[in-house]
Amino acid sequence: VVKVTNFITATADAKNVKVTVKSSNKRVKVKNAVIKKITPGGTATVKIPVRALRTARGKSKITVTAAGNKAYSNIKVIPKKKRR
Repeated sequence: VVKVTNFITATADAKNVKVTVKSSNKRVKVKNAVIKKITPGGTATVKIPVRALRTARGKSKITVTAAGNKAYSNIKVIPKKKRR
């Protein structure tokens, strides 16, 4: 979940805010998102789906960029348990 806030001193809505998401682990896939509208002083929340491929292992650093601001999150990839 990513929260993006517009300045309270803004005079207009922030429209079509692009939220760019990257993963340091190539086996962990993430998708970008677009927030349609954020009112001045308001906060918009968007869910970012993260998908780990079957061969994924280790850790991944997720980088989120919106309006020039960056945030990082480290996630641990837990391998899928094998069926017996």
